[in-house]
Amino acid sequence: MRYVILGLLVLVQASLGDLLRIWGSAPDLMLVGILWAAAPGSAALGALSGFLAGLALDLLGTDPLGACALAGTSAGFFAARHLSPELKLHPLRLSARALLIVAPIEIFLANLRFLGLDVSPLELLLTRALPAALYTLAICTVLLFIPRSPAGMGREK
Repeated sequence: MRYVILGLLVLVQASLGDLLRIWGSAPDLMLVGILWAAAPGSAALGALSGFLAGLALDLLGTDPLGACALAGTSAGFFAARHLSPELKLHPLRLSARALLIVAPIEIFLANLRFLGLDVSPLELLLTRALPAALYTLAICTVLLFIPRSPAGMGREK
């Protein structure tokens, strides 16, 4: 069921992502879905699900082919390793770990998206990458406060 929701988030990202903009930044729903869906699984399964979600977004979106697949693979791998429910971390620590996953990926994607434009790297970082990372992290934090179990979607055994 987690992967069905991940697929739906990728479709929403591809079709309605621009409608979710606040102050010029939109959340990356693919990353939200990967961090939420891949965390309870193994690192290999997280990387595979992230790759497939990223590839689907690459095929549906306007980013350079392979950019979202690479970002999704990285996010899925690190989510499974550092956001797993078996670690039994407090949601605020999970949120801090999620920021360390989301921020570099958002910076990487912003650099690829605006590579040909005449934008300074500092302006790109301050106006595009970090606001998008914080917006994505805010949504992730809400989801991380929902109790999760390795087998289900927020249901305890």
